[in-house]
Amino acid sequence: NLPVGCAGVCLAGAALRGLRQTRGKLTDFDLPGAAALGAFMLSLCLGLTLGPHRGWSAAPTIAVLAAAPMLLALFLWRQATARNAMLQLSLFLDRTFSSASGAALLSFTGQFPVFLLLPFYLEGVLKYSEQTTGLMLLTVPLLTALLAPFLGRLSDRVGTRWPTVLGMLIRGASYLGLMQLGLHASRLQVILPLALLALGNASFNPANNSALLGSVAPADRGMASSMAATMRCLGMVIGAATGTAIAAARAVSVHGNPAEAMLDAGRQSRAFVTGLHGTLIFSICCAVAAAAVAALRPGARRSAT
Repeated sequence: NLPVGCAGVCLAGAALRGLRQTRGKLTDFDLPGAAALGAFMLSLCLGLTLGPHRGWSAAPTIAVLAAAPMLLALFLWRQATARNAMLQLSLFLDRTFSSASGAALLSFTGQFPVFLLLPFYLEGVLKYSEQTTGLMLLTVPLLTALLAPFLGRLSDRVGTRWPTVLGMLIRGASYLGLMQLGLHASRLQVILPLALLALGNASFNPANNSALLGSVAPADRGMASSMAATMRCLGMVIGAATGTAIAAARAVSVHGNPAEAMLDAGRQSRAFVTGLHGTLIFSICCAVAAAAVAALRPGARRSAT
C-alpha cells in the first residue's frame, strides 16, 4: 500500500493545487471523541477475538464486550455535546445518508471475512500455490475496476437505490455460490462466484458512495467521506472478528476440534470447510440486511459534483 499511497499524495497535491478553502485549527480536532471511538472498536473486536479462544463466559471476554456499548454511548454523547464534533449526528436525520452509511457497514462486515478465510481454503484445502491463489483472488478487484465505471454511470441515470440493492443481492448470490465449495473444487467453481462478487461490488460501491456524498451539503462532504472510510474500516474489523469467531464455533460444534485447530486448513480441512460455510451464512445475512437498508432510502439521488 505504501507506493500506492505515496502516488495518491502526489496526484492529490497536483490536482488540488490552486484551491483555496478556509482551514481549521489543529486544536479544533475532537480528540476525546476520537479516543472514545477507537476504544469502542478495540473493545468490541478484542471481545470477539477472545471469545472463541478463552470462552464467551470468561471474565476478560465479558469485560471488554460489556465495555463496548458503554464506549459507544460515550462517543455518541461526545458528538452530541462537543463544539467541534468529529461527526454531526444531525446528518443521520437524512434517510439517504443513514441508509448509505448502514449499508456500507453491513457490506464490508459481510465481505471481509470471506477474503480473510478464502486464501487459507485455496492453499490449505485445495493445495493451490500462493501464486495461483493470488491470481484467482485477483478476479474480484480486476473485474470490479473494469465494471464499476460503467455501472457507476448507470446509477447516475437511474438513481442510487436500486443499483445498491441489486449489488448486495448479487453479492449474496456469490456467497451462496461459494458455499458449494467443499474438500474438492475446480478452479471454475471458485472463479465464477468471485466474478459474481465483483459484479455486485461494481454495482453497489459507486452508487452507495454517490448516495452518501450526494446527501450532504458541499461543506459537509469531507465529513461524509470520512464516514464512508469509518464504515469501511469498522465493517472490516467487525467482520474479521465475527467471521472467524463464527467459523471457529461452527467447527467446534460439528467436529469437536479446538478453535485453534479449525484455522489449520491443511491438517483439519473438513473442520475448516465447515467453519467457512458458517461464515458464508453470516455474510449472506449481512448482504440481505444491507440490501434491505439500501432499499429504505428515498427516491433517486444523483452523484455528487
